[in-house]
Amino acid sequence: MRLLRYLFAALALACSLPAHTTDGIEFVVEAAGFVKPESVIHDTRNDVYLVSNINGLQPGTAGKGFISRIAPDGTVLALKWIDGGAPGTELDHPAGLAIAGDVLYVADSLFVRLFRLADGKPLGKAELPQGTSANSLAALPDGSVLATCSAWNRHKLGSAGDIAGRAVAGAFRQFDGDLWMPNGRDAVLRIAPDLTVSILASSPALKQPNGIRALPSGNVLTVSSNSGELYELTPAGERANVRILPHRGFFDGVGATPDGKVFVSFHHGLYRIHADGQAETVFDFNSHIADFGFDLKRGRILLPAIVAGKLIVARIP
Repeated sequence: MRLLRYLFAALALACSLPAHTTDGIEFVVEAAGFVKPESVIHDTRNDVYLVSNINGLQPGTAGKGFISRIAPDGTVLALKWIDGGAPGTELDHPAGLAIAGDVLYVADSLFVRLFRLADGKPLGKAELPQGTSANSLAALPDGSVLATCSAWNRHKLGSAGDIAGRAVAGAFRQFDGDLWMPNGRDAVLRIAPDLTVSILASSPALKQPNGIRALPSGNVLTVSSNSGELYELTPAGERANVRILPHRGFFDGVGATPDGKVFVSFHHGLYRIHADGQAETVFDFNSHIADFGFDLKRGRILLPAIVAGKLIVARIP
């Protein structure tokens, strides 16, 4: 039955998109109860996929976020493996995920929360500086974790003209017509194993950093949400190897495979970025793909469709 469900899901995607955009899809996990699935990571120790579910940003939804646990064949092992609504568990709007040792780190707005990888037990939290909000996470070889903080101001708007005018000025429209305007207070923070927080970089030049991943060189790969800049940050927090992506809206996740393939997700799908900086669309779902991950054991890329509420599992292009 599960196999038939996956075949029907893949067929539905294939019927709604140009044929080349669905090449390589293995299966789709849908109708599983995901609510704004933002990030996915492969827990290689336990060989499961962990999916963060933001579950809304509107007032009244605090404490409702959750982490799902998915088997590599698509079976939902636990929809709310870590549940912000459960007694003794704090989790509001989980976004980026990272694993350092036997600990799962979760970006949760004003905090980075820690959970034991074996059973999801809460292990504490790192409180971020006032005015910052964690987005994507990247684990470093020394056991510390980096967090991107895209600084935006949220605006309630009253007219279509106001929305259009602010959008032209560079705002990003999101959540029931509200706009999120960049305010220049962007940062990349470092959370040490003892949960002390320091600043790796802080500058408007970061341009709303979103996805972040560590590279073998010691640099970290970062993509800006709104400007379409893909760059590296050195251990000193300096930008290097800046590349400009085709501007197709909002950019989200970033990742690199051990053999050097670089990918960036955006509001329609996934780019592969070649060595010369050229961007090739490898998946176009006409749906926002957020903070994706890899299952290198099986040669897969794990794509959370945040608006559609799906997890798309495909072969690495």
